[in-house]
Amino acid sequence: MGYRDSYLWRLRQAVGSDLVLMPGAMVAPQSDEGRVLLTKRTDDGTWCLPAGAAEPGGSFARTAIDELAEETGVEVAEHDLIPFGCLSEAEAHTIHYPNGDVTHGAQWPPGHPAARQSAASIE
Repeated sequence: MGYRDSYLWRLRQAVGSDLVLMPGAMVAPQSDEGRVLLTKRTDDGTWCLPAGAAEPGGSFARTAIDELAEETGVEVAEHDLIPFGCLSEAEAHTIHYPNGDVTHGAQWPPGHPAARQSAASIE
């Protein structure tokens, strides 16, 4: 799903660029050799783990599965996911987007990753 079809986009139409608290999921996909797959953000060029905000009615697991597939092309099943933490430190997990939007996020098998949608490239 593209940003313009998302819950966050609809919310932004109502609240503008004010801070939005968004539950989400972050995935640390690891190869058999122990390498972690990162994506490069298109908005600011930083490298990060695949992640994204939950949609209404979704779960953390569904969000993790969907974001990993959208951003890298890697598909996993829910039983492949291993929860590893909760990110809630505002100083470390607040994102300021170039357009002024601000969010604070509470956010494996082999595949052939390829950059998609919000990821310029992956490594």
